[in-house]
Amino acid sequence: MARLSKFSPDTMGSPTLELFQNLKSSVTSAGTSATAVPATNMTGRKAIIIQNIDSAKTVYVGGAVVEQIGSKARTEPIVGTVVNGQWHKSVTGNEWYFATSAKATTGMTQPTKVYYSLTTANPGLETDAGAAETVGSLSAEHKWGWGDGDSLGFSTLYIRTSGATAATAPGERYRVIFGYSSLPDNSSSYGYKLGPSDSVGFTLDGSCRVFAAASSAGANVVTLELS
Repeated sequence: MARLSKFSPDTMGSPTLELFQNLKSSVTSAGTSATAVPATNMTGRKAIIIQNIDSAKTVYVGGAVVEQIGSKARTEPIVGTVVNGQWHKSVTGNEWYFATSAKATTGMTQPTKVYYSLTTANPGLETDAGAAETVGSLSAEHKWGWGDGDSLGFSTLYIRTSGATAATAPGERYRVIFGYSSLPDNSSSYGYKLGPSDSVGFTLDGSCRVFAAASSAGANVVTLELS
């Protein structure tokens, strides 16, 4: 399973989708910060139903227009908004930052979550890079942060790779990097509110991620995906 689009015939004047033929059920534990539900999208999904099955906690469901930050030779299908720029070596270790060729801001939005796909991975298979860390002290490969560790005069996305040479630059290491901002939480952004046993359903392509946050940790969320 992967985050890939549904099949839509393009030979018709008004393309239509075939009937639902598959159903996938999964349970995800939502915490107080955004968690993808489900963790991995069903390939070819056309619709989704989400239910909060916790008996006491509130769940907030939402999403964001994703920013596609760089892509290996633009071989990755465009999802969301493409942010143009390139990766520059930071003064710190194996860290790299994203900016224009002139090292100016690209205008990208500060992400809440970052996903990456290595050049060796199949399209649509991306890994959650985890929580943001401090620029200048990213703890391991694939870790990321938002800030200005190079006296740029603006904040931008930093990511740590396996080395400091051109061959290990993010543009070479990753097929694509996705940044998600304005995701639901339990303090200010919220989202579509689901009380205990509440549910919501809508048509939604498999290329789009849905996120959930709960009023407190450990709220189980069921997703039914249809393709």
